[in-house]
Amino acid sequence: MKKHAIIFFSIIVLIVASFLLLMFFLVLFPTKYKNLVIKYAQEFNLSPSLVFSVINVESGFDKNAISNVGAVGLMQLMPETANEVALKLGEKFDKNNLFNPETNIKYGCFYLRYLMDMFANNYVNAVASYNAGFNKVISWLNNSDYSNKGELKKIPIYETEKYVLKIKTNLKVYSVIAKN
Repeated sequence: MKKHAIIFFSIIVLIVASFLLLMFFLVLFPTKYKNLVIKYAQEFNLSPSLVFSVINVESGFDKNAISNVGAVGLMQLMPETANEVALKLGEKFDKNNLFNPETNIKYGCFYLRYLMDMFANNYVNAVASYNAGFNKVISWLNNSDYSNKGELKKIPIYETEKYVLKIKTNLKVYSVIAKN
């Protein structure tokens, strides 16, 4: 009887621990706006995991986020960049629409796809560019101290290096929990 109680108790502890671990991951790696992320990831041929990763790192899923340099919304788009995206999509630009999750995710996915295309689907180069700017990444790729055969091997800006590492970590987790 004692052996059965220990097994039962062990199973209960395992179930509770699994539940708490799942809750921990869902708090750190939310999938808020999942329908919009999937919709625009598919429309722009991106991995939803990559889009979730960018949103998590950029804004922590805060649709009202504004950075100290003026980036806005979930995917932290600069208004100038968002204006260019709107023009390419044939839409009228309104900076206030960047607080709308659908507009922000749509524009962010368009821009991320643009960067992926510019860097031959190399997501590391694309997200480094998303953070530091296209011209900086191009200059790093043209410098053998920072690149090897079109791959960034060293990122000279600590903030961008940390950003890319966070994206990589998020991507591993979201690839499991977002099931894509």
